[in-house]
Amino acid sequence: DIINHDERLIIDLKTTADISKFKYSATKYNYNSQAYIYQKLFGYEMIFMVIDKNTHQIGIYDCSYEFLSYGEDKVQQAVEQYKLFFNNPDFEPDNYFINKTL
Repeated sequence: DIINHDERLIIDLKTTADISKFKYSATKYNYNSQAYIYQKLFGYEMIFMVIDKNTHQIGIYDCSYEFLSYGEDKVQQAVEQYKLFFNNPDFEPDNYFINKTL
């Protein structure tokens, strides 16, 4: 990630197997939540610079209001889930985690 304070811009470098499907991947991998959090923290615009691993084509994607709004919704849902578990005195984390060696 690059934070350019002079330009008030955050650039996140990503790679993808198929740049034509990056819009789908950005939602699948929660880049909208990431963009929302970064913009909230820094108050800067965020863009994704994406490199296709096969064709080496480069795409530059800015974040629409809808993309960021969906990210905000997902972050709020995560906060509510966090509160549900960790503000509950009966919460037992070991019931939700598995530790194994591969």
